[in-house]
Amino acid sequence: MFARISENGDQQLLIDHLQGVAAKTRDKLPDFLKEMGYYAGLLHDLGKAKPLWQKYLLGEESRVNHSFEGARAAIELSGNKNHVIAHVIRGHHTGLKDLLRSDTFDTESTQWQSCLNLILPDLRFIPHLEIEDIFKQELAIRILFSALVDSDRLDAQLFELKCQSPHEEGLVYSKTNLCFNPVGFSKSESQLNRIRKQFRDSICQFITSDQSLYRLVGACGIGKTLTSLEFAIEHCNYHGMNGIIYVAPFKSILDQSAEVYRQQLGDDIVLEHHSDFVPKPGDEKSYKLSSQRWDKPVILTTAVQFYESIFNNKPAQCRKLASLINRVILIDEYHTAPPQFIAPIADVLQNLVEDYGCTIVLMSATAPKLKTFGLNAVDMVAVEDLQPQFQALSRCSYQFIEGMDWEAIASYPGQKLVIVNTTKTASNAFQIFNTLQPGQWLHLSSRMCVAHRKSVIQQVKTGQFNCISTQIVEAGIDIDYPVIFTEECPLDALIQRGGRCNREGLLPSGNVFVIPCDQFPDPKYKSLAKSTSKDLKKYGLNADNLLKLLGWFFADKFNQQLNEIQNLRKDLKFESVAKKFKMIDDDHESVVCRWKDGSKLIDALMNKPQLSSFEWKQLQLYTATVSQKAENLIRTYDNGMKVWGGDYDDHVGLR
Repeated sequence: MFARISENGDQQLLIDHLQGVAAKTRDKLPDFLKEMGYYAGLLHDLGKAKPLWQKYLLGEESRVNHSFEGARAAIELSGNKNHVIAHVIRGHHTGLKDLLRSDTFDTESTQWQSCLNLILPDLRFIPHLEIEDIFKQELAIRILFSALVDSDRLDAQLFELKCQSPHEEGLVYSKTNLCFNPVGFSKSESQLNRIRKQFRDSICQFITSDQSLYRLVGACGIGKTLTSLEFAIEHCNYHGMNGIIYVAPFKSILDQSAEVYRQQLGDDIVLEHHSDFVPKPGDEKSYKLSSQRWDKPVILTTAVQFYESIFNNKPAQCRKLASLINRVILIDEYHTAPPQFIAPIADVLQNLVEDYGCTIVLMSATAPKLKTFGLNAVDMVAVEDLQPQFQALSRCSYQFIEGMDWEAIASYPGQKLVIVNTTKTASNAFQIFNTLQPGQWLHLSSRMCVAHRKSVIQQVKTGQFNCISTQIVEAGIDIDYPVIFTEECPLDALIQRGGRCNREGLLPSGNVFVIPCDQFPDPKYKSLAKSTSKDLKKYGLNADNLLKLLGWFFADKFNQQLNEIQNLRKDLKFESVAKKFKMIDDDHESVVCRWKDGSKLIDALMNKPQLSSFEWKQLQLYTATVSQKAENLIRTYDNGMKVWGGDYDDHVGLR
C-alpha cells in the first residue's frame, strides 16, 4: 500500500510515510507531547489503507476522505471520545472542528479496524494526555495539530524532492548562534544618551535570567528596538533557544524594525512576514514555504498575523504554531491588543512560557499594569525607576485648546504635524490646508495605497513639509516635529502622538496642542478620548502624573474584557473560536489602486487567468482598504484581482 505516487511514477510506501511523519512530529514537540505527537503521526493517514483510497491513488476512483479512520482508531484504542489525537487527525486537512463526533464521522470511519490490521496490526493501545487545566489542553491540541500538519506536508515534500534530510535542502533551520552588531552609543554626554545607556544596561542584566515572562517599559525614543534585540539574541544563545519572533501592532512599526534587524543580522536569517512584504524575484517559493512554517531563526510579523494564527483552526494558518516553541517572543506595544481578546491572549502567553520553553517580553511606551492582563511578569525596568525615566525623557508639553479652526492651525508658525481621528477629517482638512498653503502639506491615511504611503513618509522625514495624518502616524514612524496639533484621543494614543514631537530633544520643549473633536471611529474610542480630555483639563499631563493617569486610563479601557472566547476554548470549540477571534472587521476588503506603477501592473495582469504568489505580492504594494459598502466601485476580475474603479487622488488616495 502506498501513501502517494509522484508525477514520475515513484511510490512512497504508506508505512514509511506514517513512520516518517510520526518521527518528525515527535521531534518538534516538548517532552510532555512527544508521545502524543508520535502516535498522531502514526495514525494520521491510516485511512489511506482503504481499498477505495488505493484505487483513487491509481486514478481508478474519485477522491475519498482518509482522515476519519485514524481519528476513530485513536478513540477506540484509548476509550476516550475526545482524545487529543482524534482531534488533530480528523482536522489535519480541513481544520480543527468544534465537535469531534457526528453522524458523518461515525458513518465514514467504519473501516478503522481493517485499516489498523493492515498497517499497524500490533497497535492495541495509545496513551492519554494528562492535562487537568482545560485551557492548557486546548493549546496543547493546537500545538500538536501544528506539528502534525507541518510534518505531514514536509514529509510529502521531501519525498517529492527525493531528499532524506531536510537540512540538506534548507527546509528546516537548526539552532543558530545569532551575531549582534551593536550600533555604538554616541560619545556625547547628553542627558538623553546617558538615559539610553542606563536603559540598555538595565535590560541586558536579564540576559542570563530564567526563560520567563518580562515587561519592558521605555519612554518613546529610549531605544527599545535595539536594546530588546540585543537582549533577545544573547538570551537566546545563553539558553540554547531556537530563535526570535518580533511582533508589532502596525506595519509601520514592522517596516522600521525590520530594517534595524536586517542591518544587525543580515537578510538570510530574517523573515519578514506580513501582507505588504514582497520577496525578491526568484525567492518566491522559499519565502512562501518559510512564511508557512516560520522556520527561520528570526521572524518579524504583525500582531494580527501572530494572534489570529494562534486562535485559527485551519491547517495553513496553524502550521507555523509549533515554531513558537523555545523562542524569545518580543511583543511591541502589547497594550494595543483589543480588550475583548485580552483574556485568551494572556492565557496563551502564560502557557507558552510555562509549557513550551518561551521567553516573552511585553514592550510598551505607556506601561499598563500587567495585573490588568491577568499576567505576572518580571519588570526589566524597576517600577521606581519609571518615573525618573519619563521625567528625563519628557520632551514636550500637552495643552488642551479650543477655538482654533483649520485656518488658524495652518497659520501657526513653524513646521507642524496635525493628527486626526478619521480619514474623512484628514481628507477635508488637507483640502483646506493645501488651498491656503499650496505645496507645503502632505497627507497620510489608510485611504492611500501602501506604496503611496511609503512615498509620502519618506517626504515627511525630510522635515520640509507640514503633514495632516490619521492614527497611522502614532507609532513606528520615526519623525520629529516641534509642534503637533491633535484631535482628542485616548490617553495611550495621545502619548504615542506626543512621541512624534521634539523626538530627539533638540528643543527645550515641543508643544502638543489637543483640539476638540466630534468625529470618532467608534463609541468606545470616543468615550476614552473624552475621558482623557477631561483629565487633561483637570490635572494636566506631564512626567510627574503620567503613570498615575495611565493607571486610571487602562483600568477603564480594559473593563470591557469578555470571556466569550475563553468559554468556547473551554468547550474545545475550535471553529467557533476562529470565527470570533477577528482583530480586523470583515466588513472591509483590499482593492488594488491605479496609482503610478500600480496602473501598469493592473493592465498587465487583469487578463491573466491565474496570478502567481509573486504577482499577488506585487499587487499588494498598490492596495488600500475600503468598506464593502463601496462594492459598486470595485471591479473583480476572473483571476480574483479586485480593482478600485473610483477616483484616486494623488494627494489623499481613494475618493
